Amino acid sequence: MSSPIEAIFATIRRGNAKRLPEAPDGLLRHGLVGAAHARAVEAPPALIAAALLHDIGHLLDLDDADGFDDDRDVEHAMLGAGWLALWLPAAVR
Repeated sequence: MSSPIEAIFATIRRGNAKRLPEAPDGLLRHGLVGAAHARAVEAPPALIAAALLHDIGHLLDLDDADGFDDDRDVEHAMLGAGWLALWLPAAVR
């Protein structure tokens, strides 16, 4: 079994090519920009991690041919929070 960090970043690497209107450069860059902004305002570590991972729910259903499942992506926040709950405290989810 992989560590939580390995599982999270494997998911990010696998889905990074997914492009959304709010993340035209990929969801990894989108998360990194959010985390950088949180760090710049001296947010606590849990908030920086949350900013990095806030869209991970978009990456949890990549079986669709175009990598985007409209029905599931509408609820990406809940999908991501539920998946991250396997490893991370509520302050991050």
